[in-house]
Amino acid sequence: MIEGEPYDFEYYDHDELDKFKARRSEKYVRLVKAYSQAKTKSDEKATKKAATAILRFREEEDVIKEKCRATGYFWS
Repeated sequence: MIEGEPYDFEYYDHDELDKFKARRSEKYVRLVKAYSQAKTKSDEKATKKAATAILRFREEEDVIKEKCRATGYFWS
């Protein structure tokens, strides 16, 4: 387990990583949907908030991918 990271879990447990990956993809779809709805409504504040959330999500994803690949798990 890696302490102090955005997500604390065993990076060697590939079954758990598969479930986690599925949850992350669902979250990404929700974020993109929120961005799309805000853009459609021309709500600048909501659009900026959603864009920031997507950027933060992608940054977290890069860190998680790097740690997973270090353990031999391929995260696409």
